[in-house]
Amino acid sequence: MIKKYYQSLNSLLYGPFMTPLVFLVFALAFFYQKKGIQELRYAMMVGTAILGVILVMYYTKKFKISRALKSIRNIEEYEKGGVIDRSWILNDRMIACIGLDMHEESTMDIQVMKVEEGAHGKLTIYLTNKEKTFSLSCRDKGEARRFAGYLQKRNPNIKLENIQPEGNGTLQDLGAL
Repeated sequence: MIKKYYQSLNSLLYGPFMTPLVFLVFALAFFYQKKGIQELRYAMMVGTAILGVILVMYYTKKFKISRALKSIRNIEEYEKGGVIDRSWILNDRMIACIGLDMHEESTMDIQVMKVEEGAHGKLTIYLTNKEKTFSLSCRDKGEARRFAGYLQKRNPNIKLENIQPEGNGTLQDLGAL
């Protein structure tokens, strides 16, 4: 289910551009056949080239998502875990996702959680462990507070910035089964 979820997000990202462009190219081809106007042929060629570029971008992202998902161990276990926007959380690890870029990280050794508000009220959570800082997106402050409560229960020494924890600190607070 998680694999289909991320592949569907990719389709939703590129679908609104590909579908109308295909109809436009076919409409231009139809009118070119009926009228024989040379400018329609050129417009059809430009539309086809743009569609080709979009298809290359779509399949590149699709293969990148597939490769990232194959590197995640026991991905089926995440279906029982909690969810924050596009990220999935288990007791010991998580799929950290921002946009469609995802990777698996440990939840055990997170030292700092920082929340920043971006454009249109979208929140970004920055998590720092011993090795690096990584980010994930978040829908609202309540979701970020529940996640902070969960991380604080896992690691009481975590440093929280721009957020106050709430909830019981369980995966059920994050929507787990």
